[in-house]
Amino acid sequence: MQPLVAHGLEARFLRALAALGVAAGARVLVAVSGGADSVALLRLFCAMREEQSFTLYAAHLDHGMRGQASQEDARFVSGLCQALDVPCILGARDVPSLAAQLKTGPEDAARQARYAFLEEARISVGARYVALAHHLEDQAETVLLRLLRGCGLAGLTGMRDSRGAYIRPLLGEHRQALRGYLRHMGQGWREDETNADPAYARNYVRVRAMPALKALNPNLAQALAGMAGRLAVDEDCLNRLAQELLQYKPMPYGLCLRAGPLRGAHEALRRRALMIAWGQLEGLERLQAHQVEALSALLDASAGANCNLPGDWHGLCGREHLHLLAPDSPDPPEPMPLRLEGETRWPGGLLRARPARPGELGDGKRTQVLDGDALQNAVVRFRQPGDRFRSLGAVGSQPLKQTLIDRGIDRPFRGLIPLVVGDGRVLWLIGLLPGGDAAVTLHTVRPIHFTYEGELPWEIGGKKNHA
Repeated sequence: MQPLVAHGLEARFLRALAALGVAAGARVLVAVSGGADSVALLRLFCAMREEQSFTLYAAHLDHGMRGQASQEDARFVSGLCQALDVPCILGARDVPSLAAQLKTGPEDAARQARYAFLEEARISVGARYVALAHHLEDQAETVLLRLLRGCGLAGLTGMRDSRGAYIRPLLGEHRQALRGYLRHMGQGWREDETNADPAYARNYVRVRAMPALKALNPNLAQALAGMAGRLAVDEDCLNRLAQELLQYKPMPYGLCLRAGPLRGAHEALRRRALMIAWGQLEGLERLQAHQVEALSALLDASAGANCNLPGDWHGLCGREHLHLLAPDSPDPPEPMPLRLEGETRWPGGLLRARPARPGELGDGKRTQVLDGDALQNAVVRFRQPGDRFRSLGAVGSQPLKQTLIDRGIDRPFRGLIPLVVGDGRVLWLIGLLPGGDAAVTLHTVRPIHFTYEGELPWEIGGKKNHA
């Protein structure tokens, strides 16, 4: 009969996999450092392999931080995997050099290197999951570390049992249960002597803080991990509510959000929504608390107010929108010759042209009838310095910039409005209003009807309100 310690742990492990949605036949990459926790994880998967038809792989990274000991870890993992008939992917990174390059601590650099390696390995073997060996004490230490750093609610949720392809099926297990499992099996593991060095923050929490705090609560690990689990439920609920507030779309200059739903929301939800929106922008560092506050304050400010954001980005308050502006915007498309029959296409939109029917005029925004004789050599382009505009019925022209200001168009939108331009004159501000220089009159011989198909910069979430 299988011993109770092994049977109990394996049964709980199988239930954890089921809760994570890991079905029979899954292809799993197990991250194995050689320490007790990851060796236990690998042995548990191997115990389930035949019954669950798992396809297993292992991955081990030498961080280049412990000299000969690191090489011995790699040899141990390689030998273990060979004995268990598990293909093993070995890798090596110079973490001290990476830390200097990234200007970060060795722990953070090691984490970045490790996840990059695991992702490469996962893709190379086509694994659906990457299994990590974090357990209940790891979770408690993580929560305590984040609390000491002054985190928010998200930080207090600790590590999730799954995130994308990464799973932590041991997150509810005690460290000692895993070691007991290995001892009963007669399975050895590698000890990392640096784990006892309190110079590293996590080690200090593990060897100094946690034992001291257990004097106040012997069940400290369970208490902290349990709190993290309950807060994770709250966090997910708040994120869902915040997501429902967001109406946004990527723009050539960055990101644009409708401000109305956010302005009417509770401060906690709108700050959360702003962090979610910022997270849509790839390659940028996370917003700090004071930056989230500054961005939220823009929602209550006057149009034109702005704030600084990471990476030389800026937040800008518009009339009905909040803009996240990148340091540089791409150049606009080249002018497109206007076709007086058929389609004129450019990135993001098109104009359809046909002869106008008697009495047709258009709405001046998405449809318009123009005098064909005024459209010779006309183009579709975007705003350029020096552009002027004469609106329909006006005697003289004025700078196009002034027209857009008068219409209340947010600054980031002004360079994104397609224009019909002929002989240097702006004839139609597509989406806004027609000009007077190509207007149909009683003397028009060749009226052309145009229909615009495409988005206008201020259209977000199906709403076609102008800025």
